[in-house]
Amino acid sequence: MRLQHNGSAMQCPMNDCGPRAAIYTNSEGERFSFLTLPFMAFGDGSFGFFYGSWAEMGSARDQAAPPDVSYPDGAPNGNAYNFVQQPPWRFNEGYFRFTDEEWKRIYAAAEKVRSERCRKWFEDTIKALGKPDLAVRDRETTMEKLFERAEFNRYDPKLTAEEMRITPAQRKNIADHYEKLWTNGWVANAVTLAPDYTRIFLMPTAFWRDEGLLGNWSGRDLSGILAFELLHVAGYSDKAIWSYRDALQQHCGDPSDAL
Repeated sequence: MRLQHNGSAMQCPMNDCGPRAAIYTNSEGERFSFLTLPFMAFGDGSFGFFYGSWAEMGSARDQAAPPDVSYPDGAPNGNAYNFVQQPPWRFNEGYFRFTDEEWKRIYAAAEKVRSERCRKWFEDTIKALGKPDLAVRDRETTMEKLFERAEFNRYDPKLTAEEMRITPAQRKNIADHYEKLWTNGWVANAVTLAPDYTRIFLMPTAFWRDEGLLGNWSGRDLSGILAFELLHVAGYSDKAIWSYRDALQQHCGDPSDAL
């Protein structure tokens, strides 16, 4: 727990307040390993895992997003390293950060997923699905809580098993069945990692737009992808939720784009 304002405290993401190991890529493409500062929360509601003094970005308080920040036009540029807050809800960004443009698109897609139309369908669907078929325990059933539990990361084929905190076998499986999956024009857009099913990696394909001769076939339904992966976070496998795919796009996404 970390103090947020007088008389209250804020729970650290996944109950882990310690520094986070992360990878920094500079403008020349060079990659460096580093540790963030421990989780911090401030009285104005801003919080996160911030850069140390080596980054020359000021103190943690200087880096924290001001409470009146406007999104998505004013999307954060390295404000809260890991756990980013946008009024009035939270988005858990993982170790591997998105570009500013990707962040703006994720934020807009997440707003659509959090709409009343999608939220009601999503939570009714969880009730209809019943007991999760993945090995999770005490998993939340509301979209708000699942968003708080999920951690969104940017996938990069150069990431190693060590960097992703998975086994070499898991890393190979992702490369073979997600990164390199091209079947009848379909490509994988995201993967939610076992065994906790909370860390979501969005592939570069998740951000494809409609363009060229392929038209809508090249575009990806980013809001639908987010909703689909949140059902994994809720504890349901592809097999359990695949039959709900069309309804998911109708309520939470864009049926004209690929999921």
